[in-house]
Amino acid sequence: MFKESLHRLSDSSWLAITLDASQDHEPPTRNLKLAYATLHMTSDSKRDLLELLSLPVEADPKAAKDAEQIAVGQRNMADQTAGTKSEVRYRKSERNYAVKAQALRKPTRRLPQSVHVVGWMRVLCVYWVHQRPSCFRLIDIDSDQVLWSINGAGILAQIAAPGGATKSSTAATRLIGKLLGGMGKGHLSESSQRPSEQLDELARMFHKPTTAAADHPAVARSAPVCQLNVEQTTPSLPNSPRTAPRRALDGLATHVHEASELAKLQKELLASGNAPRKLRLLSSSEDRMLLDSGFEKILASCQNGKFQALARWPSYYGSWPVAARTAGGFIFQRDIDKNDRHELLHVRANDGAVLDLWPSKGRQTLCSAADATPPADSVAFAALGGQVLLHQTGLERPLTVPKLLGLDNYDPLDLALAPGAALIAMSRGYDASTLALYDRDRALATQICLPATEILEVDGERQVRSPGFSLTEQSVWVLAAGQLSETPLAALDWQAPSPPAPPIKRRKTPALTLEAALKHEPLASIADQIRSWFRPGVVLAARPVRDHRCPVGGSKAGGHPDLPPGTPWPRCQGQPMAFMLQINLADIAVVDATVGLPAEGLLSVFLAFDDTQMPSFYSDANSSPEGCRVIYTASTATLHRTPPPVDMPNETGDGKSVVSTYTARHGGPMLPELSNDRVQRAQLTPAQANAYRDLVTAVNGDDESLQHWATRLGGYPAVLQNDDFHLQAETHARSRPLDDNTYAQWTDPTFQQSAQAWRQLLQLAEGKEGWTWGDAGLMHVMVREDNWTDGEFTLAWGIGVCH
Repeated sequence: MFKESLHRLSDSSWLAITLDASQDHEPPTRNLKLAYATLHMTSDSKRDLLELLSLPVEADPKAAKDAEQIAVGQRNMADQTAGTKSEVRYRKSERNYAVKAQALRKPTRRLPQSVHVVGWMRVLCVYWVHQRPSCFRLIDIDSDQVLWSINGAGILAQIAAPGGATKSSTAATRLIGKLLGGMGKGHLSESSQRPSEQLDELARMFHKPTTAAADHPAVARSAPVCQLNVEQTTPSLPNSPRTAPRRALDGLATHVHEASELAKLQKELLASGNAPRKLRLLSSSEDRMLLDSGFEKILASCQNGKFQALARWPSYYGSWPVAARTAGGFIFQRDIDKNDRHELLHVRANDGAVLDLWPSKGRQTLCSAADATPPADSVAFAALGGQVLLHQTGLERPLTVPKLLGLDNYDPLDLALAPGAALIAMSRGYDASTLALYDRDRALATQICLPATEILEVDGERQVRSPGFSLTEQSVWVLAAGQLSETPLAALDWQAPSPPAPPIKRRKTPALTLEAALKHEPLASIADQIRSWFRPGVVLAARPVRDHRCPVGGSKAGGHPDLPPGTPWPRCQGQPMAFMLQINLADIAVVDATVGLPAEGLLSVFLAFDDTQMPSFYSDANSSPEGCRVIYTASTATLHRTPPPVDMPNETGDGKSVVSTYTARHGGPMLPELSNDRVQRAQLTPAQANAYRDLVTAVNGDDESLQHWATRLGGYPAVLQNDDFHLQAETHARSRPLDDNTYAQWTDPTFQQSAQAWRQLLQLAEGKEGWTWGDAGLMHVMVREDNWTDGEFTLAWGIGVCH
């Protein structure tokens, strides 16, 4: 995947370049048919810079041989599965590995992973190279020269902190042990002499005053920055309150323990040789670099390729490390703990002194940042879901920018700032179709259409290139497919942004919440459409119990199923299937009769086993019409507890283990996510989309609510990755493989309309039932809606998803 990027080098030139958006564990990009690096001048002249701004990559015969061996293995698997759907997948995989092997035998160029403008015509490029340390190069475009080049290992070697424990840290460790030893039952015992004085002594050992403005209100109210070395933990802490020695000691011990764990992890990482590959450049100026080595942020000076560490901040490794420049330093995100809590630090470029500190809002995940060119005193940060926060030097709280794009909770956002930060541009992080602009001085907004993301089939691979954008004082510039276009700001239709919708409160039932929200704009005008999307659901709360204590025909998971006499045990490819659960529909009707299933009877669900003798998750059985079986038994039928067949592949269903009985209650996702194709086809306005997203959260609950991760009947699937289970089910029903060609058809409105006939019957969670679905995942049983009321589930698909 390529990301088009636009950088202003001077008042009269632009650097247009495609960046390598692949992850650092992937091999170098060898197909450069969509790559370019061009210098655009105001005189419409251009210079090709691809050779200058890319790294040479040699041929890799060893990797080519490995790819060829995999291709041979895929060919053998295709021969063994001739005439089945699996053969198509194996043949495609064989072709892809053959093409990859051919490409690996040729030299190519490596694109930068990121580009930072650090001077009038100078850029600092960072390259991620497979199984090697990242590479940093300072390039002068005016003279076509590489001024210096160094890899991540060389940088870390120069800025490595001195090893060895200091006398102060040793004494502090001894004192902590002494204090903790006198606290047996949650209080300070008499054996701990003068606890307040000892806490003060310990704080002085760890305290290192900074050159920051100590009287700054944001800094004074917050926990100070910790200075963490590779083999030495020396966090700076405030003096402990004498009035609460126990609380102070607990906080201090926790702080020291977490910092020690960080130091231990970092030391192991450096010893393993993996740390250089994790070195990231977050932001840079002409002589300063803000680096992320995985477990700490490092501010370093840089003179002609020589580095010196100025300050360090411990930080757990995060998925979205973001930072930006200001006129006097850098603002960056620092993780506080492993619970996704973070803070934003504004530090001085000279010495790393803290200028401002902003605590995070809950667990809000930042995904991008933007600064003005030249750097000003304002920086914009974007959070997943479309919220933009403008941080200004000296302000205690960031300024909230109106949500101008209707994005789903997990959609990332790309940003750009005009010089002076008076204008903010924002778009969806991928497959963006709209660019929204907000003038914060006039409090006006506008939107323009972006060119479509370019998708091209190259050598059997699906290549994607998404457009970029930038701002000046007078224009918005868009880069798409290598072409640069300018739109004057004065020519746009500026209007006051729509006011935010009133907050939506969760009421006793989701149906009540829905009706209350649809009485007000901006959702009232599309109320009937939203009502048609509503699907009631029921949560099944499990309680462990012995199988013989469960009544015949009762709702339960595990044990032996209750089936009519003579009912054959379901099989897949000749092998007995695993009994998962059975649901007495009379229990469901009592809780919510509008679910749509028969009011009485029993649903029994079986899944095929995979090669590990566990219920199928990573298995071809998922795409087999026999891999999931749903049996409906009318209430008039006689039931008896059915033992498994003698050739059952493991002990599942032996009746001796503890099983779970179910209690039904209201709950579960009952509205489709904003990213669902049904909602996308409705073409909601940004105001409607933002209000609808809030409604979904109020009705469904967020991803930390119990019903999101519960075993449920009905409703919509809880989305861990993509809201596409109905599309997958339609693909399986058409006997098509899940490949790039099929994915391309998922955007066809006709295919989407057919796929809407598939509906979630059950969601199986990891809980007291003892199931395991990959890495913290879920299993979804999809059936056709026209089979919903009569219970004739002749075709069902078990689709698993995990993190």
